[in-house]
Amino acid sequence: MRVNAPRAAVLRHGTLFYDRVGRTAEINGHPLALSARERALLEAFIERPGRMVGKAELVELLCERGEALSANA
Repeated sequence: MRVNAPRAAVLRHGTLFYDRVGRTAEINGHPLALSARERALLEAFIERPGRMVGKAELVELLCERGEALSANA
């Protein structure tokens, strides 16, 4: 039986930090000004370290968040 571990509130990759609760990101201690779509993409990548994330999966993730996407997005 697999037990789901609680998701960390803050994700880190090297000097990049992403706070899921505050929806803020910083690198080397400097805040990043990200759009909603950029934050969603950052979260998609930082949650899957070392894993390739295909376009179809990214489109699905963004659509789940209510993003309207074209085929060239």
